[in-house]
Amino acid sequence: MKWLKIITPIGKFLGLIPMIKFFTKDQLRDCIVDAGFDIDQFWHPGKGKAEFIVARKRLLNEETS
Repeated sequence: MKWLKIITPIGKFLGLIPMIKFFTKDQLRDCIVDAGFDIDQFWHPGKGKAEFIVARKRLLNEETS
């Protein structure tokens, strides 16, 4: 999907597509944790395959610990 990083700015400039932000899987994990979730499972079945994250919201008493 490297082509998407090239096409996106052109489509944005022409008003054809909205703003799209690309980030790494580590950045995604950090955002999930920063939002108050704990990552229970992370699964990546292989190169070029989708990655799956199972997360749960921290309870209020867990946030203060």
